[in-house]
Amino acid sequence: MPMSPSFPSPAMAAQIPANALSKWPELVSSMVSSPVSPEWSAALTALGDYLVSHQQVEAAHVCYLLSPQTSPIGGIGSPSGRIVLIGSQNPHAWPSFYKDTDPIILSEITEFAFSLKSVTKGQEPFHGLPHLQAYKLIRASYLAEIGEIQAASRYCEAITAAMTHPSHYLNSVLIEQLKGLAM
Repeated sequence: MPMSPSFPSPAMAAQIPANALSKWPELVSSMVSSPVSPEWSAALTALGDYLVSHQQVEAAHVCYLLSPQTSPIGGIGSPSGRIVLIGSQNPHAWPSFYKDTDPIILSEITEFAFSLKSVTKGQEPFHGLPHLQAYKLIRASYLAEIGEIQAASRYCEAITAAMTHPSHYLNSVLIEQLKGLAM
């Protein structure tokens, strides 16, 4: 099921043969072994959409991560974002997402990996994934609840540092929750 209005229609995803579900790793490896073009990126995104429609979220996220031109990571409400948290269904479709912290951790690892990319002259450096800050706050709250105060404090410091770059995801509710936890 699509997670944003920008997802292709189910008819577009239905053009992918059913046997692609079991052979998706081979299909993806053959696609990325050649230079990535806009057409390949769109095909990887379509395969990801097909995999999501068959509840293979993790497999779909692999496709999306390999096709960032057509499958950006974004928060809830992002018109073109296909991934909110790595390895997780959209939090709107899965209300108890916060009970599994693995997607938050996997998303943090992805954010860190993106930060390692060298900056091309004249381009802005990677400033992180702004939508991830609210999920980091959820993780910090969980850590504080189980007595991991130092780890929770480091999360609060990281969230505060991320607030130097404006984003609509960094709103007054997040700031107030962060202040409450940091005390």
